[in-house]
Parts: sequence; C-alpha cells; structure tokens
Amino acid sequence: MLHRWNRDFERGEANLPKEAWDQWIWNTRLHDPITADVMLNEMHLLGLLIARYRAKFFPSTMDIRLNSFWPTFVHGGLTIRSLTLRQLKDSFEDLQFHWDTYSEDWDAVAMALDALMARFGAFNLEVNDTALMDDISCLDPDKPGCLSLSFIRRMTASFCVLYRHIHLASVANVIEDARVEENVENCHVQAGLDAFYRHYMHSDLPPCAKIVYRQDFAGMYSCVTQVIYYHYPSYFAKKNPILIADLKKNAWKKFCRTKFIYELRKNFIVTTIWSQCDAC
Repeated sequence: MLHRWNRDFERGEANLPKEAWDQWIWNTRLHDPITADVMLNEMHLLGLLIARYRAKFFPSTMDIRLNSFWPTFVHGGLTIRSLTLRQLKDSFEDLQFHWDTYSEDWDAVAMALDALMARFGAFNLEVNDTALMDDISCLDPDKPGCLSLSFIRRMTASFCVLYRHIHLASVANVIEDARVEENVENCHVQAGLDAFYRHYMHSDLPPCAKIVYRQDFAGMYSCVTQVIYYHYPSYFAKKNPILIADLKKNAWKKFCRTKFIYELRKNFIVTTIWSQCDAC
C-alpha cells in the first residue's frame, strides 16, 4: 500500500487517503529495527511521504509566523516557508522543549506542527539551494543538497510522536470530580514510589527524547533513566516525600503531560492524568 501511495505521489496525483495518515500515526511500529539493508522502516517512509505530500500540495500551511501564537518562539518572526535547515531544526526543538507551555493551546500546536512538517517535506522534494542547507550535521555527505538518513529518521519519528500527543489530547476525557481511594495507606504509597519516580522522569523529558535515543542507540535501551541522564547528566530525581495526608486533600494538581503515553495503542481509553501530591 505504501508503494502504491508513493507511486501516485510521484505521478503528481493529490489523492493520498486519510487511511495513510491513520496508518502512520497508530499502525506503524516506531521501534522496528534499522539494519544495513533497511535504513528507513515503514514509519519513517510513510512519514516522509506525508511530509512531502503536504509540502507539494498544501504549501500554504507554511505561510504562518509562530510569534503570532507565542511571542518568544525562536525564529517566530519568519514565515515557516522561509526557514533554513538550521532554523527548521531550532524551531522544532523549541516546540518540543517547551511542549508543556505551548500545548496549552492545542489548535496553535497543530498549526505549528503542520507547518514545520510541510517545511521538512519541502527539503525532501528536490535538491536544495546550498544557502538553505546550513546545518552540515543534517546532510548526507554523499548526496550534496540532500538530508541524511539519520536526520530523516529523527524527524519523522519525532513528528509521529507529537501528532500522537495531539490526537490523544483530542480524545481525552478530563475527570472533573475524581477521588482518591480512601483505603490507601502510607505503605501503599511507598510501594509505588519507584514507578512514580520513573513516571516523573518521563515528564521531565522532551516528548521525543526517548524515541530519538532508541533510534540513535539501537538495541541499547532498557530504562528511561538512560535517556534522562544522557540529556541531563546532573539530573536530580524529585524525591519529595509523599504523605497520605497530601493524597487525601481535595486540592488537585496536574501532575504531568504523561509524555510516555505515545506508546499506547489507539484502542486504549485515555484520560487526563491528575495528582494530589506536592511533587508537581
């Protein structure tokens, strides 16, 4: 099916079905192995096709300035269409490193992500002007003017993760009047601390950090602690004491964005996660 969709695109047919989008977001496997013979898996290839399709048939999505949503956004005064490769990379990193703040407005995030993905696709439509390809770390040394396979893997996987977040946000249900189980005791809380701290490490990472690490260090991942200390060598876990009295208060606080939830499948029932603990 991917072959047929790509063939139609190369023929100039603007008929990529919605099925392709659903297939990419939820039915491709992020962690399919990369080998010397298979440098891009189905998720990478389909994401690349969708990016190129958007750049070719919906270029107007790039005619926005992100400072209209967030005044301090890096390169926000430039239209997405005009970004160089380094500026595209900087803009994407800004989006994911400030995800908690920016995702307060999901509509803006979706428009920004659509524009950045189209710009990424534009860089893969043809050999580009060398003035635009201003980040040597992202380029293929054997193909002047073309992006490297490692950069394509990183970007397509990261876009997939962020689009999963947007989809989950659109179907999530907020629990307005949740209550803690009255029979929870301190021993139960203490028994769950290891899982709680691992969860907190996920919340302290940018949304795409884990998948990028697993691609860059294929076969070496075993725990989120590897990723957190790779990005933040001096990281100090938030081991604030959690008391049963705190858990039974009614002053609920939002705990985190559940950044690891992107690994769930779409048939899971997703709700917004809340917590009463003081370690927020």
